[in-house]
Amino acid sequence: KLESFREWVESRPEPFSVVIDGPNVAYSRQNFEGGCFSYHQIELVRQKLLAQGQHALVMLPWKYLQPVIPNHARFQPTAQTQAAFSKHEVTAEEQAIIDQWGAEEALSVSPLGANDDWYWMMASVAGDGLVAVVSNDLMRDHRLALLEPRPFLRWKSTQIQRFDLDHAYEPARIAADEIPVPTVTLSAPVVFSSEIQRISRGASVTWHLPIVAEDEAGAAVQPQHAEQACTSTTLFARGLDQQDHDWLSIALHEALPEARVGAPDLEDDAGTV
Repeated sequence: KLESFREWVESRPEPFSVVIDGPNVAYSRQNFEGGCFSYHQIELVRQKLLAQGQHALVMLPWKYLQPVIPNHARFQPTAQTQAAFSKHEVTAEEQAIIDQWGAEEALSVSPLGANDDWYWMMASVAGDGLVAVVSNDLMRDHRLALLEPRPFLRWKSTQIQRFDLDHAYEPARIAADEIPVPTVTLSAPVVFSSEIQRISRGASVTWHLPIVAEDEAGAAVQPQHAEQACTSTTLFARGLDQQDHDWLSIALHEALPEARVGAPDLEDDAGTV
């Protein structure tokens, strides 16, 4: 089924540019008594993305497309309220939101019993384009499940788009004008990964070291080109002894010819910044 989903994503005439982790967005800030899965919050995030010119796909597990859905909001109900808040009956207004996603072909549902996280992860790498994922999921369990942790962490740092709501969406209080509709803030994935990278070229090795880019006021900003993102140092081996894995910085070599910098025998990590 996951393979069929990949084929469906790749066959779309207009590729998706971003995928929304529906449950993660829906339960954001809903950890209070009376909080529940919020379709409105997903729609707010989707509309924010559409306003930015993005083509968004909402990912939901099968159980959240039923007339009565589970409520996994994290709060400590009393014994009297436990049963009342363990389930949520989808309202007509919420169903209208779901129907709109379906009509716009902006909804994908993971099968019963499947881990929906694997589906939005697949959507982010299917096809040729770079697809972001809107989610605050830290994905600690997924890292352990994958064989190659470094590519996973690189994917996580460059394709996960974090979000925030200034408060929860509470339909009754919003209808009564007690609180406004929440404001959505999206944090774009980093342009450059913040990790040391090494490129080997014959007898030389270039290390790219991440640095903090700052604006005129000294505040940290996201770098937009390589010169802001890293500083690079080229090292080379002492040619007389190929078994010697000590490396010498060009800068140190010019200033202190006898200075040596020890480096472990590492596998090459060919990467670009």
